[in-house]
Amino acid sequence: MSYSTGKPLFSTAAKFGLADDAKQKNANQYFSLVRDVGAKTPGSNDVFSGPFLFKAKESQEFLFANGKVSTKQGTGGGAHYYQDECYFLLYPGKFGFQSMFRLVSLAGDGPRVISVPSGGTSVVDQAFSILNEIDSDQYFWFDYEDMKLDRIVYEPAALGQPPSGKVVLGATQYFFNNGPATQTQKIEYTEVLSNTNSFQYTGGLMYSETFEASGGLPVVANGKVVVGSTQSVGWTLGTVQMVDETHNVQISLNIPPYTNASAVVTISVGKAEVPYILYLSSKLTGTRAQSKGIYRGSTGWDTTVIYGKVSPFARLVEPWECRRDTPNPIPLAANTRPTD
Repeated sequence: MSYSTGKPLFSTAAKFGLADDAKQKNANQYFSLVRDVGAKTPGSNDVFSGPFLFKAKESQEFLFANGKVSTKQGTGGGAHYYQDECYFLLYPGKFGFQSMFRLVSLAGDGPRVISVPSGGTSVVDQAFSILNEIDSDQYFWFDYEDMKLDRIVYEPAALGQPPSGKVVLGATQYFFNNGPATQTQKIEYTEVLSNTNSFQYTGGLMYSETFEASGGLPVVANGKVVVGSTQSVGWTLGTVQMVDETHNVQISLNIPPYTNASAVVTISVGKAEVPYILYLSSKLTGTRAQSKGIYRGSTGWDTTVIYGKVSPFARLVEPWECRRDTPNPIPLAANTRPTD
């Protein structure tokens, strides 16, 4: 699918070009992506996928680019086509084009990139330049057959590991008991945190449908990341969901007479980055595909309370205990002052 026009390429036995109507998904608009054993490997350090052949489903011809973009029959009865002009690299998009790619052919006279001018009806190619990474005319995306999600598999190596922690509350509370009897004192902390959870796409088929993580989401249990219970929330790749979570801590402490104590409360939230694979299949043909990415989100809360030492302190002296000349102090009569 051309990004600049929103229209697909098509190939029939007589014609190749840009389809007039993107809504009509005709058989001549489908191509198979083939990695061929005859493909050349360019000496480059660039990050790309391929090289690949694009084989038209209806015409059985291969996409071709060298000064002109078209489709051609392959050699050897149409099974293979080893000319450089039929091999393409998929250069991943950057900046605002992360989920798209550029089609770069390994043409004999130098790499060529396929382009569809915005508002135009033609498909052209031009000399490839690394400087054109923001040219929207050069970007394409795959419009796959209708797919369904079969299952989600999280990377085993990422499960069973402790999550990375982020402290959201650290506070010290002091308790005082000035009375002659033991007191039970309580305090409560409440913290509300907005967490961001997402399934971020990194490669493979870009699955655009909303899906449910029926196998569960990564959570923390016994200090380790595991797959939790079933989730009914709808997810879409690349979107971020905001979830407000409220955590409440209650502290209760028995304080002996004339003593003080302290408690240090720490609340931290566990964060996880767990790679995943979505296993997909075509609703029409059963063809299987995969979509890979990373799940990022809050996996659980952890609360730690460290109690300080209970320490006695000198109890306060009441005013009527000021008689220094009396072995056993007694209350003074009203309006009476101590005598020297």
